Amino acid sequence: MKLKEIRARFRKEQPFPPSVIDRGPARDSTSGILDRARARVEELRAEYRQSGISAGRELAMLSFAEGEADRAGFEGLPGIHAPTSTSR
Repeated sequence: MKLKEIRARFRKEQPFPPSVIDRGPARDSTSGILDRARARVEELRAEYRQSGISAGRELAMLSFAEGEADRAGFEGLPGIHAPTSTSR
C-alpha cells in the first residue's frame, strides 16, 4: 500500500464484491456475510456455462493436470471430474 499506483487502483477497484461485503448500515442478523457469500456462489453457479471444448480435448487437459498434480505430490484434483460422455 506504499506505492501511489497501488493506492490509486485500490480506490478505483472494489476487491470484494459489494453484494457480499456490506459497507452500509448494519443489516439484520439473519443476513450475515456467510449467507450473502453462499447466495453469491449459488448465483455464479447458476450462471455458469461450460465452454464449448470437445470432450477429447477436455480429457487430454484433465490427464495433463492429473499428471502434474501427481508429480507435485497431490492425491488428485479436488472437485474436478472427467466428462461422462465423449460428445457434446
